[in-house]
Amino acid sequence: MTSLSAVLLAASLSLLGAEPKEWTVEKHLQVAGQPTGKELAKLGDEAYRFVMTDAGLTSSTVVLVYKKGPDYFLKGAEVHLHDYYGSQGKSGVKKIERKLTSEEWTGLQTKLAALDFWNMRDPDPKLVLDGTRWTIEGALGPKQRAVFIASPEKGSFRAVGLDLWAKSGFGMGYLQDRTE
Repeated sequence: MTSLSAVLLAASLSLLGAEPKEWTVEKHLQVAGQPTGKELAKLGDEAYRFVMTDAGLTSSTVVLVYKKGPDYFLKGAEVHLHDYYGSQGKSGVKKIERKLTSEEWTGLQTKLAALDFWNMRDPDPKLVLDGTRWTIEGALGPKQRAVFIASPEKGSFRAVGLDLWAKSGFGMGYLQDRTE
């Protein structure tokens, strides 16, 4: 980021009452009541999280699924930080928690296998000025991994993200009927 861009960003955020460091994915996870990446491995035997943020890091969809013993769980949240740093000092959050069926878990595992999540090569970064940021994190025993793609195009990565998003029941806009 050029120094002029940094100054403009800082000035814009200060008008909203926010410091640049406050607009982070970690803030979205905190507001959503989600564990940090390091805490994913403590949830159970296996865990995956999909995080989609808008370009300005003011809105996100967070969907966490995990296996603990014979059971499967989903914890999700839609987070809107637009007013969090403004005069109202609160965020908009919509949360969901439920058990997953074994069929839902198996469907996700099939998509993760097609992606080859644990062995996939990190994608080449691309410049995206107005797109979304998609992250898929995983914890399997001591192994942990996070992969980020800006505005992913059709393919296995997008299919995993859309699958987790659809399982949450949160609105998907124009992506509602897409599977990849």
